[in-house]
Amino acid sequence: MKLPPVKSKDLLKALMKAGFKVSRKSGSHFRLVHPDGRKMIVAVHSGREVARGTLKAILRQSEISKEELLRFLK
Repeated sequence: MKLPPVKSKDLLKALMKAGFKVSRKSGSHFRLVHPDGRKMIVAVHSGREVARGTLKAILRQSEISKEELLRFLK
């Protein structure tokens, strides 16, 4: 399954639906923490889409499947 283009703001909202919370922000970089201990950093640039390789890396770090991401994006 191929991932659709995702805007960075939409990705941040989807990750928050998945249970991540913003623990701090520095410029355009948001540090997200999940209650089970997973941590990650996501750069949010308004109006820009996340590169496909970056999106795959974010999914790997967050331990979220492509199907789950698509469900959270709706």
